[in-house]
Amino acid sequence: MLKLVDEASAKKAKTERFITKFAKVYTPIVLIIAFLVGLIKGLALSEDLVTVLNDVFSILVISCPCALVISIPLGYFAGIGRLSSLGILVKGGNFLEFLSKMETVVFDKTGTITKGNFKVVEVNVYNNHTEEEVLEKIAKAEYYSTHPIAESIKSAYNDKNNNNLNIDATYNIEELSGLGLNVKKMSGDKVISNIFVGNKELMKRYNISMISQNEVGTVVHLAETSVGAIRKLNKKYKTVMMSGDGEDICKLVATEAGISEYKSQLLPKMKYEYLKGIIDGAKGSVCYVGDGINDAPVLRLSDVGVAMGGIGSDSAKEAADVVIMNDDLNKIDEAIQVSKFTKFIIIENIIFALSFKVTALILSILNVLGSYMMILAVFADVGVCLLAILNSLRILKKRIKS
Repeated sequence: MLKLVDEASAKKAKTERFITKFAKVYTPIVLIIAFLVGLIKGLALSEDLVTVLNDVFSILVISCPCALVISIPLGYFAGIGRLSSLGILVKGGNFLEFLSKMETVVFDKTGTITKGNFKVVEVNVYNNHTEEEVLEKIAKAEYYSTHPIAESIKSAYNDKNNNNLNIDATYNIEELSGLGLNVKKMSGDKVISNIFVGNKELMKRYNISMISQNEVGTVVHLAETSVGAIRKLNKKYKTVMMSGDGEDICKLVATEAGISEYKSQLLPKMKYEYLKGIIDGAKGSVCYVGDGINDAPVLRLSDVGVAMGGIGSDSAKEAADVVIMNDDLNKIDEAIQVSKFTKFIIIENIIFALSFKVTALILSILNVLGSYMMILAVFADVGVCLLAILNSLRILKKRIKS
C-alpha cells in the first residue's frame, strides 16, 4: 500500500504559478524599457535630467508587480478560507485550480456512498464444529481490525460471552490484501495450526473445500444526501464508482444513485490501475472520493483526492488533498463552485492589473501628464494593488447555489 502511495505521489501533477513564469519575462522587459526611455530622452531628445529621471522612475513604479504578487496568492487563500467556513479543508491553492477544471468524479462505494450497520444473523458450521467454536476463532482473527464487518463479528461473540474476547500472544495474524486473514497458532517459531478467514478467492488459493451459500448477506443503505449529491454532480460531470463488492450490489447502488459508470470486484491494485486509465483518458481534472485505508494510493494518484473527515481512516485523510469534515457529498459541488469563482477572481485581477499598468506605461513614455505622471504611477502601483486585494475578498462572501 505504501509503495502505491509513493508511486502515485511521484506522478502527481504540479501547478506552476503564473506569477513565477511571468516574472522571468516581465522584469527584464521593464528594466530594458526604462533604460531605453532614459537613454533616448536624455541623449537623442536632450531633455533635462529631472524630466528624464521622472519618466524613468514613473515607468519603474508603474511596472512594480505588487498587485499580481499579492492578489494571486491572496485569491487562493480567500478560496481556502471560504471552503474552511463550509467545513471543507483544502491543503493547497493548486488543488483549488484542479477543482475548477473538474471533469470526472470517482467514488469509493462502501462508507462513502453507502452506509450500514452490520450484524451477524447466522453462523453455518460443518465437519462437527460448533457455532461457538467457529465464532470464537473468527472473532479472534478479527481482533485488531476496525472494519465494520469485523466489529459486528466481535460484537456477536461478546454478546454471547459477556464481553470476554481476549487473544493471547501465540496468535500471529497475517493480512492477505483483498482476500482475508491467515491466523497462525505459534509455539515459539513453529506454526502449530492455520486458520483462514476470508472470501471465496482465499479458499481457492489454499485449496480449501467449501459449501456455497446462496443467501444474500449484504443489505445496502443509501443515504438521501448521497443520492441527491451524486445526481447533482452527474448533471455536470462524469461520475464513476469503484468497489471491491460483487456485481449485483454495485449495479444496485449505481442505479439508485444515478452513477453513469461503475466497476466491481476490484482489489486495491486493480483500483489503482483502473483510476490510472481514467486519468490518462481525461482532458480535465479527475477527483477521487474515498474513506478507507485501501483508498490512500488512489487518493494520491488522482488530481484531487477527497477524504471523509468523520468516518475516514487516518491514512485516507493524510493522503487526501481535500477533507470533508461532515462526510456530506454535497460539499464536493460546493468546493467546485468556490474553486471556479476563485479562478474567475484571480483572472479578473490579472487582466485588470496588467491592463491598467500597460495603459499607464504608455502614458508615461509619451509624457502625457508631465510632472504629474508620478501621481498616476503611484496609483498604478499601490492603488491597483488595493483594488485587487478588495476584489479578492469577494471570494469570502461567495454564495453557494443549491
